[in-house]
Amino acid sequence: MTESIPDNRKKRGRPRVGSTLVGVRLEPDLLAHLDAYRATLPDEPSRPEAIRSMIEAILRIIEKDPDYLDKD
Repeated sequence: MTESIPDNRKKRGRPRVGSTLVGVRLEPDLLAHLDAYRATLPDEPSRPEAIRSMIEAILRIIEKDPDYLDKD
């Protein structure tokens, strides 16, 4: 009897990570502001990393002051 050929094919695509992709479209002026902000940071993070850091920052602010977004 012949032995079966092992399946050594490589998996395609990115490896799975413990996160969910969120696609966002930004208007040119907002994208320009984002890029300007990134340029002020050490090691100029990627756009996704800059967006993640801003989300984390605003969530920390809201956690400390739940009414922060309601202030005029």
